[in-house]
Amino acid sequence: MSGTGAQIARAPRSQAPATDACSSASCLYVSDRYVDSITVYTKSAHGNASPIRNITGAMTGLNQPVSLTLDASKALHVANFATNSITVFAAGANGNVMPTITISGSSTTLNGPVGIAVDSGGKTYVANWTTNSIAIFAAGASGNAVPARTISGPNTTLTEPISVVLDASKSMYVANFGANSVLVFASGAHGNVNPIRTIIGSSTGLFSPGGLAIDHTGRLWVTNYSANSVTAYPSGANGDVAPVVSIVGSKTGLTTPTGVAFDSVGKIYVTNRDNNSVTVYAANANGNVAPLHTLVGTNTLLHLPAGMALR
Repeated sequence: MSGTGAQIARAPRSQAPATDACSSASCLYVSDRYVDSITVYTKSAHGNASPIRNITGAMTGLNQPVSLTLDASKALHVANFATNSITVFAAGANGNVMPTITISGSSTTLNGPVGIAVDSGGKTYVANWTTNSIAIFAAGASGNAVPARTISGPNTTLTEPISVVLDASKSMYVANFGANSVLVFASGAHGNVNPIRTIIGSSTGLFSPGGLAIDHTGRLWVTNYSANSVTAYPSGANGDVAPVVSIVGSKTGLTTPTGVAFDSVGKIYVTNRDNNSVTVYAANANGNVAPLHTLVGTNTLLHLPAGMALR
């Protein structure tokens, strides 16, 4: 998780449009860790398209934003690695704007936060890279809040947890970057608990797993940072299981993939850190397949993109 990125010139900031395209349709949100920004695109954006919004500037509190998620109201929740903080922005936020909520301080136990998820009740789940832990905050938590629950300790087998996602039953899936595994914890898990399932082993194709997403069928999708691949596993997968889908090969355009998301028709969106792009694949993509289209170019403002969300 260490590294540095060169700063790039940013386009002039503009105000949000009178009618935000994302209020009535799905949009794609991408965190750019090394330029401290969140860029927002229409779902159909491709080629050298400019973002429709760009959240950036000193007032935002963004500092190495790694992961992001959207709640039911389309408020944007961001994990900031460098400042051990969570910042929340109102739907439609644009430019150099202050967050509506900031969670930060010694009581929060945030330490290298990299993964974030919000459940239907508004609770926030944060993966802490540095302390191999998961902090869960009550709905409405703000300031120097104490987590309502914490998952940590040797029984958890957490090893550089980098992302977190919840299924319909609020079971929690964690990408264990440092152990080439995905851990699953029961809803309500707390303390030094064992995962209820672990996907691990040579058959899994997991290699520095990063981004996680669960599709409408319950399949778990994983980006593999060091293998330039995206793999999928059936609901309930456990142990040394082979993926049911593996997007990998020279045609795919995958280059250090980081985040993954789905749209309403099942198309697969992937952020690629090392070529500053988002690649989009058909819902049934598998193997060495070319993307349907690619968002890439200087107008996009993408620079070492990290997390992504689509809603």
